[in-house]
Amino acid sequence: MIAVLDAVGWCLAAFNLLVADGDPATQSLDKLGGYSITVLFVLTGLPALALVVTNRAPRAALAFALAFPAVFLVLLAVAEGVLP
Repeated sequence: MIAVLDAVGWCLAAFNLLVADGDPATQSLDKLGGYSITVLFVLTGLPALALVVTNRAPRAALAFALAFPAVFLVLLAVAEGVLP
């Protein structure tokens, strides 16, 4: 269930950052954020989904699924700290 929620969260965030029209002044930062979230999802969310679908290593799948929001929050805090 958590892996599916990760996928839904990734879809919403990637759509808002990559596709939706935003402020032209921050468009490059939005795209960078969208790409970084996509890379993060590919590294953590997709393996979790693959493990869940194949019904293998449930603890590893849970770890991967929980790593996506945790690393996302860390990246968000770092970005907030770097920007003025």
